Amino acid sequence: MRNFRDVFIAFTLLLLTNMFSISVKAQGVNVFVKDESVAIENLATGKNSTATKYYFSDTIADFMFDDSSDNIIFQFKNRGKQDPRDKRGSVGSIDLGNRKANWLFTYGENAELLWQYDSCFFILNDEIDRYVTTVINKKDGSRKFKWNLFLNYWNPEEQIAIAAKLEDEKSAGKIKGIDIRTGKTKWSRKMRFDYGLQDYIELNDTTLLFTAKGLYTVNVKTGKGWHYDTRIAIRNYEPIGSDRNIHLLDQLLSNLIIEKDGLFFASAENISFLSYDGTLNWAQKFPPKTASSSQLFISDTLVYMVNRGVGYIQERTVSYGKPFIAVYNRNNGQQLFYQIIEQGKFVKKATVLDNKLYIITDKSLLAFNLPELKCIYQRAVDSTFSCANFSGDSVYISTDLEYLALDTLYGSSIVVLDKSGNALVLSSDLKTIATIEKEKLFYWYDKYNGYTLLGNQNESVLTVGSKKALNIKLSSLAFFNKNNICDIKQNELLVCPIDR
Repeated sequence: MRNFRDVFIAFTLLLLTNMFSISVKAQGVNVFVKDESVAIENLATGKNSTATKYYFSDTIADFMFDDSSDNIIFQFKNRGKQDPRDKRGSVGSIDLGNRKANWLFTYGENAELLWQYDSCFFILNDEIDRYVTTVINKKDGSRKFKWNLFLNYWNPEEQIAIAAKLEDEKSAGKIKGIDIRTGKTKWSRKMRFDYGLQDYIELNDTTLLFTAKGLYTVNVKTGKGWHYDTRIAIRNYEPIGSDRNIHLLDQLLSNLIIEKDGLFFASAENISFLSYDGTLNWAQKFPPKTASSSQLFISDTLVYMVNRGVGYIQERTVSYGKPFIAVYNRNNGQQLFYQIIEQGKFVKKATVLDNKLYIITDKSLLAFNLPELKCIYQRAVDSTFSCANFSGDSVYISTDLEYLALDTLYGSSIVVLDKSGNALVLSSDLKTIATIEKEKLFYWYDKYNGYTLLGNQNESVLTVGSKKALNIKLSSLAFFNKNNICDIKQNELLVCPIDR
């Protein structure tokens, strides 16, 4: 997901008036250098496969498989090799079977492939002072139409894209529904962007929830919805310290908890429970300048809130508010508990596991029993530690012969990452069970036909069960495509069949 906050900061500096032009080059442009066959043993089936490795003249930046043909749409970078200042790249449709490019065109320095739909795909030209989305015909590379807009969302079933556009320097703007077949606007709705457009989530197939100046629901077919106005950022914020500039302090909000009967959400002003029709069931205000970025958890009839005591200025963490724990009655919002967290200046992470609330601050790792919220265990940590709760079926540890899920080895546990990326596996009372080197930690990120792709920052591994499936080393960019495992390294593309 793109960072919409950065997009709208740029919008406030310059309204979108510039256009992005592309020029389609002659068909059949040769970007291939060579290809070769590679024999690969499938350790899971005991059979050998013949993979193909393709070499291109430029570094691969991105790609998408054309779902209407056997071609691949590639994005290459570093086309301007004769002049180092020329940072243009190219986008092209590549026919791997015939080893040729069907078409190829140049693009701006920060262009980005977005989506594809039927016979076209979308490309965003993202530069310092303009955001232009262009729709390209996949067959010949010709431009169908373009918008001076950043597309925030698209829905292929409804054949509609949604774009938010700032219209004046006072943060007034509109959100528009655009027919992706014709490029015409189907509906338009006013929206306030005082804090930019933070993010969105899908509530269901046809309804989105945007965080902008509060919460907005948007029906993708009609644009209609409700607005709940609440402060999730501070404009013209002047931080304490050497930086005396004026900034937008944002992300003063919690995660959104979606329940059958409504939504739970905390802002810098209050914690609220909203029905799906926008009705406010209850809200509890916070004391001024106390609430910040926070985390919510629900257990039975209680809503737990951990206030982190931080906000963000252009992704930089800034101290704001106070770290605290609060508990509310789920049904009526009555505050049942409130306690300042004294064991640190701010909270890095909070999570609930096995009826305990674990919190890591800049100084301590804390364990509270639930629902009493008595601190039962405490452990000092270095300020460079980060904390995460890893579910057992998503984190794996490599041994000499196998890749085993964390909970297979240690059961339910807390994992704390140190400054080097190594993991400390802790028991529920925060005692160290094991230390795992970062090179041995893997996280699953895709599954297909009995195979699992595990990866870390350095490599990916294809497994079946707990065993390695292929006798090759894959990069961290490996991915499934139909019955193939594919991998990209610089200017190389590896395609290896993996039928069971």
